[in-house]
Amino acid sequence: MTIDLKDPEVQKAIKDAALDVVNTVKAEEAVKADAAKAEQERVDAAVKAEMDKRDKATAEGQRLPGGQAPYVAKFAETRKYDNLDPGDNALFIEVLQAGKASGQSKRGASPAAVKALALKLEESKEDVYQVAKNGMKADFESKGVKANELNYSTQAGYGDEWVGVAYSTRLWESIRQNTFVAERLMANAIEVPQGFESIVLPLEGADMTWYKVAQATDNNATTGIPDATVGASKTATGNNTLSLAKMGARGVWSGEMEEDSLIPFVAQLRRQLELGGAEQLEHAVIDGDTVATASTNINHISGTPSTTLVPVYMLVNGFRKSPLVTTTENRRNGGTLAVADYLETVKLMGLAGRNAKNKANVSFITDLHVAWKTLELSEVLTRDVFSQPTLEGGVLTGIWGYKVYESAFMHFANQDATYGLKANTAGKVDLTTPSNNTTGSILAVNWTQWQFGIKRRMTIETQRIPQADATQIVALMRFGLTQRDTEASAITYNLTV
Repeated sequence: MTIDLKDPEVQKAIKDAALDVVNTVKAEEAVKADAAKAEQERVDAAVKAEMDKRDKATAEGQRLPGGQAPYVAKFAETRKYDNLDPGDNALFIEVLQAGKASGQSKRGASPAAVKALALKLEESKEDVYQVAKNGMKADFESKGVKANELNYSTQAGYGDEWVGVAYSTRLWESIRQNTFVAERLMANAIEVPQGFESIVLPLEGADMTWYKVAQATDNNATTGIPDATVGASKTATGNNTLSLAKMGARGVWSGEMEEDSLIPFVAQLRRQLELGGAEQLEHAVIDGDTVATASTNINHISGTPSTTLVPVYMLVNGFRKSPLVTTTENRRNGGTLAVADYLETVKLMGLAGRNAKNKANVSFITDLHVAWKTLELSEVLTRDVFSQPTLEGGVLTGIWGYKVYESAFMHFANQDATYGLKANTAGKVDLTTPSNNTTGSILAVNWTQWQFGIKRRMTIETQRIPQADATQIVALMRFGLTQRDTEASAITYNLTV
């Protein structure tokens, strides 16, 4: 069949077919364009969602940690208070206002500080701040003040009255000292059995004597066996009695104190009793002296310890008393502190210092004044000054191969503001004339020669007193301490600090 391309009908058919192809292509391209547009919109939405998520995370990350993170400042003038939580901000304002009221300051709290507090209270969801928020809201509404607008904090009747009603529930704790004595003694502590108020400890004595021994050559004419050629000797024996003492503390508080305190009162008392008990136990072990007569106790050498409220240092005879009073051969007068004072102290422990030869069993204990002074000695400087340092990272790691401890409870009976934690020139504490206490001490202790005994570990009990709407808490501990022999410790006293 022949097709005439010039035929109008043929040409029309070809044109229609071409037009159909073009329309089909355009339709497919439109579908593709719509799909591409939809995909792009989906991608844009996903990107926007991720950006929003990132921005939110970034904003949250810029907040201070903790459940009471302060309001992120919307205004430049409040930015400086971002590091304070609502309670601390209120306390800060209250201190400034009190200073102004007493005449110590003319300015008082700034409006920016008050605004920062208002913003934080508005945002905070803590229950403890609800009263402050309600008070602020009521005060503002009663005076027709618009939201986020504040009067000056110094204006009576327009803001000053509600400043300072928020308080932090986070207690500002006292600095606590690390205690090490109880930990070392506990490693070898013994339990005193039920039914006994003391325990007798058998002591290893002197060894049998060794001799040069001759060879046996003859039988005994009577017994028919060789006579002994080894000289006989005996093993020495001994014992020491560990007696018990009891230390305790007691406090009483009203029902209102427990109900109204911002701080969980009973939990806080328990915590302080635990920490304080460990600290005072260290004081008793280092400074202990049971003598109660006048001008005799090493912790009150110029007076007489109380017999009603007996001080903790009278529980046991401790590390310092042994060389200062019991075995005076184990004490030496120091003078200007030198690194040799440490070495000379351990030399006092037994003949030629033999009881200090095992360095794993012996440690130095210094008061804080000697500890600071020791850090100035050239022999203990850091590696850039001294090739073989004993001071690493600001910590004295040891002297002459012995571990060095510093105790905040050595000479603890002396709490004078100027001469506190020092002793007099005899190594004892003068509580009558504190200015006589000007020197420090170095103790050397052989831990294996001190025996710590426990009858009752620390117990803490509370008791309700309903007729007085009060409660009492009592902490008690029974323990004992004794030394094996006269070489258990040595001391260098009268060190210039």
